[in-house]
This record gives sequence, C-alpha cells and structure tokens, in this order.
Amino acid sequence: KQDCFVFPEKEVLMKYKVIVTTLYTAGRLVTGGVRCGHFTHVFVDEAGQAEEPQCLIAVAGLLCAEKGQLVLAGDHKQLGPIIRSSLAMQRGYGLSLLERLMQQELYTGLESFYVTKLLQNYRSHEAILKVPNEEFYNKELQVLADKMERETYCQWEALPKKGFPVIFHGVLGKDEREANSPSFFNVSEIDVLMMYLQKLEETQGKKGLPKLSTKDIGIITPYRKQVEKIKKALKSVKTLSQWDLKELKVGSVEEFQGQERKIIMVSTVRSSSNHIKMDKEFNIGFLSNEKRFNVALTRAKSLLIVVGNPVILRKDPVWKKFITYCVEMKGYVGFDLKDAEEEEDVFVAKLASLRIINSECPEDDASNFLQFVSPEWKNEL
Repeated sequence: KQDCFVFPEKEVLMKYKVIVTTLYTAGRLVTGGVRCGHFTHVFVDEAGQAEEPQCLIAVAGLLCAEKGQLVLAGDHKQLGPIIRSSLAMQRGYGLSLLERLMQQELYTGLESFYVTKLLQNYRSHEAILKVPNEEFYNKELQVLADKMERETYCQWEALPKKGFPVIFHGVLGKDEREANSPSFFNVSEIDVLMMYLQKLEETQGKKGLPKLSTKDIGIITPYRKQVEKIKKALKSVKTLSQWDLKELKVGSVEEFQGQERKIIMVSTVRSSSNHIKMDKEFNIGFLSNEKRFNVALTRAKSLLIVVGNPVILRKDPVWKKFITYCVEMKGYVGFDLKDAEEEEDVFVAKLASLRIINSECPEDDASNFLQFVSPEWKNEL
C-alpha cells in the first residue's frame, strides 16, 4: 500500500491453500494468528543451507505433530549454513536440520519411505561428475544432460586430451597479501586464468564451437582479494575488451551454489601449507571443506578448468583423487608432478622468501571471515 510492503491480514492469508515465504517470515504466520494444523504440509527448499533454528521457525506452531508432514529438500553433501562465528560452529550451528536428520538411524538406510533421492543429473558432462559422484553420491548419479551441450568443448584445441573436457593446470605460485588486507591472492594463477580466457575468446565460433557469452563463464575462487585481482586483470586484457565483462561472474563458492555455467574455472590460490591451519579455523579455502570442492566442480556443464598447486592440494584426500584422475586421463598440464615428491620442508623453505605476510588480522571472528571472502553471498542466496 502506498508503495510500501504490508504484511497481509490473517483473513487474507487464510484464503490461500499455498503460501510461499522465507523461513524467517514464516514466523509471522504464527504471530498473525494462523492456527496450528491449518497447513498440512511444510516444504523447505534448499534445506541444507538453512540453520536448524531457521527451519524450526517454519515448523513450530504451524505444523501439527500428529498429522503434519515436513518435507526437507536439499543436498547435505553441498554447502551448509554459513556461520561466521567459530563459537557457533563449535556448538553445532553449522549443521543443518537436513544433515542432522540424515545422520540418524531412521534415515541413514535411505529407505524410500523416508528418503527420496534425486539421482538424475541434467547439467554436467560425465567426466566432470566422476569424482564428486564417487566421493559423495555412491556412484549413483545418472548423466542425463543434453549430449550435444555437454560435449560442446570435447574437441577444444586447448584440451590436453580430446574428449576429456577437464583440465587441471598445476601452478607453483605463491600466497601473497597486501599490507592493508589479510586476504590472499595468487598472481601466477591469475595469469593462467587469463591465458585460458584468451584461448576461449580466440576459438569461439570456430571449428564447431559456439559463440560465447560471458554469462556462459564463471570463475570461482575462495578468497576475496583473489576475486578483486581477477576482476582487475580481466579489464587489462585487450583481447577480452569486446566481451561484456560485467556479465562474467567472479566469486566465491558460496555465490555459485545453486547456479551453473557452461564453463567453470577454479583458482584455488593456496600455495603454502603454513596457512592451512588458518583456513580450517575460519572455514575458508578449498582444503578446509570437501563440500566446497563438491559445489565448485559440479557447477560446470561442458568444460572445467582448475588452476592450483598440486603439491599443497594433494595433502587433501579428495583433491588428491581428483588430481590423480586428471593425470590418468591425461588432463593434467603445468608443473611436472614428478618434482612434487621433494620433501615438504624443502618446498616450504623455497616459498618462505617469496610470501608476503606483513598484515594484521582483527581478532573478531566475523570481521576476520569477511575480510577473507567476498560478502556478496548475503545478497544472492
């Protein structure tokens, strides 16, 4: 009314059989006088991303315990609630109601009476799905994406192996930080990303490849400073000037959850084991959360390019499996993995003189988290 949003009166709401609302706003139904049991079913979409107290807002006082039906839809193998406080994480707030229930005996058996699994994947090429499918979905995912679309880049000239639209480009870069920011960036990885973007621009519309829109490409990286540096680099590459770079999304894994792109590029950034402990403490980076790995890789439909340090990434069992897979399928390029067998302390010593670590970090957990990762997910999820 009068260009303002007004919460409907109870009499108006009661006329509808279906009401779509956010979890928080669902609480207004109870305070507005809607009786318990009026709604026979409550459906929560993307339940894996919601904190358990959020889910309870939509249930308590609305759903009848005797006859009501609660349906939670989501993927507990992907990113859960975003919690910025380490204390809240310790108290279990990072666990969604969906994931907690899936850990209970009633649901662990995945009986069809209680659990319905959606196994048909209409997005990705089978090569892109292989490792996530084996690691997180018991090899049950079925590849049903349109054959022509998923194989668009199978003959791309930049592929190390034709027919395998996955590239892992090994780079021995360095973790860098600017004096006024604790967030990390990796210039070497940015250079490689720009190289692949230029190849995509040069080959579009040729040899059976379609014309590309920047909406078809996504670049994922876990650190805010790397996002900034990539965006700046995009503007400096002359061959990309004809593209509408505003439509080329660069962001964190959290920003890409629920989305997809024909082409996904991933920059892992981390090149020193010295900072892995910090990543785990604040739940940032790719080595601290296998769910972040799962989401990042499964955003790609036709082509996946991962740029990272194989020496560091192979410390994580899931990343090690992915890198090994790329090597076996001849999709690995870059740094010679034979050299990766050198002792870790020697490798760290070589990087020690290159790292820039002169920065201060606020002690507050929330402030610390937000300085590492881009906060834009708050507006997009």
